[in-house]
Amino acid sequence: MESNETAAIIAEIGVNHNGDLTTARKLLRTASETGATHAKIQVFEPRLLVASTAPLAQYQVKNGVNSASQMKMLSNLTLSKYDILKLEEDSSNLGIEMLATPFDLSSLNFLVTELQHTTVKIGSGDLTFHQLIFEAAKLGLNLILSTGMANLQEVREAVAVAAAGREVHQGTLPRNFVPSPSNLEKLQPSNALRDWLTLLHCTSSYPAPLDHLNISSLSQLATLGTRIGYSDHSASSHGSILAVAFGAEVFEKHLTLDQDADGPDHKASLEPQEFADYVNDIRIAEMALGAGVKEPQPSEENVKLVARRSLFASRQISVGEIIDEQNVVALRPGSGVSADTFYFLKNSRAQTSFETGDLIE
Repeated sequence: MESNETAAIIAEIGVNHNGDLTTARKLLRTASETGATHAKIQVFEPRLLVASTAPLAQYQVKNGVNSASQMKMLSNLTLSKYDILKLEEDSSNLGIEMLATPFDLSSLNFLVTELQHTTVKIGSGDLTFHQLIFEAAKLGLNLILSTGMANLQEVREAVAVAAAGREVHQGTLPRNFVPSPSNLEKLQPSNALRDWLTLLHCTSSYPAPLDHLNISSLSQLATLGTRIGYSDHSASSHGSILAVAFGAEVFEKHLTLDQDADGPDHKASLEPQEFADYVNDIRIAEMALGAGVKEPQPSEENVKLVARRSLFASRQISVGEIIDEQNVVALRPGSGVSADTFYFLKNSRAQTSFETGDLIE
């Protein structure tokens, strides 16, 4: 994903299509219409993602999923390769870039070889799936790693694995390099992480309570030398607005057509108008953030003239008279000699005479 003047905003379709191509296409079109820069789906083979005995997550049960297991639930949420290819075609026609999260090596291979994606997003649950991260980095892909549920050490380890994979791709490490802890400790990554690696802060609750968002932890992620962003699972835009101020450049939020639809993620998703408002909130926050340089703004110039002070003669001043508090006063407007020159002029002798009320020149 290329760096833009404004942040990338990813509409996370995820599995909110419920396995239906028609719904997926509607979501993709909606993402385009709401102002998202990217739309993202999840690509997986259930048998390569979960054991047959894996239970549902607590939030999935709470959000109304009735499946007996994760395997059963995920089997009903998959799109065929044909469906995904159709979505890729639609995205090109709509002018919105499609991204995907692969959950297994087979799906990663599909994204690269058949869809020719150059960027992949790795979900929070797979931050410790080092094999997937390493293989994706070895392919020279731009990576977006979500960091929900993680501590800083786990994030550092994932970054180190990704950096090692990138160096294998670049040829600075041998093809048979193994990213074991002992090998990674010896490495001094030579590549510019920011050019290809983005870390997303995330709270993996669905929806995430506002008091669990922990937006200020973006400051710690920023120390790792990557781009940073925010995957927002809350029900509002407050966290994302704050994340703009912490330097987030990539945002991700779930999009649904109906929050009451069956499925695990609809309750933590925004409906179309809400998503459009979310995009607008981020754009306003970016605009308000400014360029980071403390300088007068154009709208302040007229106020500056009226609100700042100039030096005036408070009584008649003769040539050669000492300038001090007795004969000079600082008054608005600021159209003459600035009040900040008083101590420079104090105790000097007037070079010309002034009448009471004259601007000091």
